[in-house]
Amino acid sequence: VIWWLGEYYYRHNDLSLARRYFSSIVNDFPGSNLVVSAYYALASTYQDESEFQQAIDNLNKVIELDNSDLAAAAAVGIADIYVKKDRPDMALATYKDTIARHANLGYLVYPKMADVYNKIKEYDQALDFYEKSLELVPVKEMADIQFKIAETKEAKGNAKEAIEEYLKVTYLYSENSALAIKALLRVASIYEGAENFKEATAVYKRIISMNTQEAKYAQERIDWIKRNLK
Repeated sequence: VIWWLGEYYYRHNDLSLARRYFSSIVNDFPGSNLVVSAYYALASTYQDESEFQQAIDNLNKVIELDNSDLAAAAAVGIADIYVKKDRPDMALATYKDTIARHANLGYLVYPKMADVYNKIKEYDQALDFYEKSLELVPVKEMADIQFKIAETKEAKGNAKEAIEEYLKVTYLYSENSALAIKALLRVASIYEGAENFKEATAVYKRIISMNTQEAKYAQERIDWIKRNLK
């Protein structure tokens, strides 16, 4: 009943009451098999209020008391908090330690590590982990990883390679039409930046042919190119 009440108040965003019930499990029933889950739940309530140190303290309790998937999730949670606190060094160290202990979590941790490396502009490392991620993540996440590979190569200044990677989004993951359009817009933008207006126009025409809401913008860009190339 106490656990159910904690969950109820958490779902209804009454975090103070939720903590009262989760804390009751920890303090009043230390032998309960729900203690580890209660620490994890307490961490969630603190994280929702950006009380990051309290969240980390409770997640560390999970790790101390448990060696299951919940402990692995707690370790990932700590690393995620370091990302929010703009501590990429601590985040990466924690992600690496998590992978060393739980090698089966590569599908979850590698994309996060890649994002951190990307944020701190260590692009080669980011690309390495994005490529590893493609081999492990669920199919539904592959298109987003592919797009990030393209973005990273663009950030590195490798325009030709970036175009190739963006185009992979359009033919490898064509079912994700929104992301495919976004990739084509990036390709057109790269061509415009290089003053290759012929190729940019061709890409914009392709977008128009797909009959999406971005078609209006694509036509506007074509009209701008025509006016300014006279």
